Amino acid sequence: MKIKNFFFRTNILVFVAILAFLGSCQWVTIDLPPAEATDIPEGDTISFSADIQPIFSRCTGCHDAETAGNDYLDLTAGKSYVSINKHDRINLTTPETSRFYTWPSSGDHTGPAYSTSEAAKILTWIQQGALNN
Repeated sequence: MKIKNFFFRTNILVFVAILAFLGSCQWVTIDLPPAEATDIPEGDTISFSADIQPIFSRCTGCHDAETAGNDYLDLTAGKSYVSINKHDRINLTTPETSRFYTWPSSGDHTGPAYSTSEAAKILTWIQQGALNN
């Protein structure tokens, strides 16, 4: 009887420890604005060179030819499109999960986040096929 009681108490303690461990996990959510919440007229084509590349103007201090290596993007004009695709940042199947869209607004990114209109342009551009236009 003492052995049965011991195992019952041990199982309870293990169960409580697992609950305490799982309860200490923290979920981080990233709220990105939906594309329809902006002023992009329906049917407008987003141009990489005219609409997306200018967003990088404040990013080239960290993402230029000098810092671009295996893990970093070169976001300078003329090199950014190839760099984004080389580093597999675009997901055409589920555009809203593309790292190019989600990473700058994540808590892990140390640089500036996208504004609401910038995020909408990027998402719309990916949804339109992420063309080098």
